[in-house]
Amino acid sequence: MTLKQIILECAKLDGKTTVILPPYTTSRDSILPLIEKQEVKIQLLIIRELRNTLIMDVGCGTKEASLAVLLATPIQLCEALLRATKKW
Repeated sequence: MTLKQIILECAKLDGKTTVILPPYTTSRDSILPLIEKQEVKIQLLIIRELRNTLIMDVGCGTKEASLAVLLATPIQLCEALLRATKKW
């Protein structure tokens, strides 16, 4: 996916249709609220995607999930969200 496609898909998930879109791929302040809006099932899939991306050999507990989210870049968070929602 191109950077523009990633941003547009995230915007669709966020219900945004304005010309000026939030900087999902560069700002954690934009992507994290969108992830928080997702169902728990999707959030768990996001964490699984992040663990795979970051090559983390950890469980799925709260500490491990927090670590995965803290270590991920905004673009990695976007990709994990789109993969978890089958938009990638």
